[in-house]
Amino acid sequence: MASSLISNNGSVAQHETNILTNTPGRVRVLVEDELDVPVWNKILTRFCSDRSFEITPYSYTPGVHGKGKAKILSLAADFGPDCIACVDSDYDWLLEQWTQAGQVICGSPYILQTYAYSIENLASQPGGKSDCMLESTLHCSQEQQDLDKSLETFIKEISKALYEPLLWHLIMQKEQTDLDKITPGWDYILNNNHYAAILNSTGDPIPRKRTGMLELMRQRAADLVLDYEMRYPHLITPRQNLRIYLTGHYGLSSENAYLFVRGHNLHDFLLQNFYRPIFRADIKSHTEDIRNNTVGADTASAINHYKSMTVPFERIYIHRTDYLSDPANPLTQRMQGAISEIFPPLHP
Repeated sequence: MASSLISNNGSVAQHETNILTNTPGRVRVLVEDELDVPVWNKILTRFCSDRSFEITPYSYTPGVHGKGKAKILSLAADFGPDCIACVDSDYDWLLEQWTQAGQVICGSPYILQTYAYSIENLASQPGGKSDCMLESTLHCSQEQQDLDKSLETFIKEISKALYEPLLWHLIMQKEQTDLDKITPGWDYILNNNHYAAILNSTGDPIPRKRTGMLELMRQRAADLVLDYEMRYPHLITPRQNLRIYLTGHYGLSSENAYLFVRGHNLHDFLLQNFYRPIFRADIKSHTEDIRNNTVGADTASAINHYKSMTVPFERIYIHRTDYLSDPANPLTQRMQGAISEIFPPLHP
């Protein structure tokens, strides 16, 4: 029951615990799952260095079963400066006036949000990925060195392709129309099975494969939009009105639409079709370098040693927060502002 969490971990209870333990700067933080823990720790400590944050996935709270954003939001009244929540925005930031979750988040300064669909969308922002690939493969290559520039170009084209379907999914969410079709809609565009033939084609360099994938994505996105126009003609004008509103009030555009699409789909697509081809090519290249510079039993030993030190790319990049170092990044500005409102300096 929610009361179990409130009695043990609400802001009042945490404040009393802090007094008893002489830890005035300790803050309890509830997040949706384990993936969120390191990301929110970096965000919070970046903008609030005089507090210590005890971050807990919601499912691990004693006496409380289950996890999820909805259950965390149900505890909104009990959050405060000593116990806060951090959640994915999903569509609830852009649609905060129209969704119940959006109104709860908007109504509580003690609930922080990503201001993008999810943690995965935050991680998809260009910047720092070249270093991630180097840390992952321990190998320098031209593709690795150009990765950030390549991603910036690739993600912009993806964003443009997904902008119109995003607007449809937003108006469907706002109007509570066929909500069960939104996830299949993203799958129709972003499911990796659609791009497997291009990815697995032999002889084509990585840049050419990316071009082919973008062409296919644009076509599938256009097909989905046409289907929605035929299914929901009564939503065409409300959709256009929503576009104007979100552009003016939230800065939504075709260049940043990727931040607001379903994060799980975007993450899987980028990982399979953008990052892993570079990862595999660099591993293969470095292995060949070892073969060419060792003999006999030393070759196998050196290859095994090298592969034991590599790390899957997804384990590194999903927790990178290079965007926090960019003061011009709108997401960074919003998160910094929200955190500053909750936590004034302990010793001004």
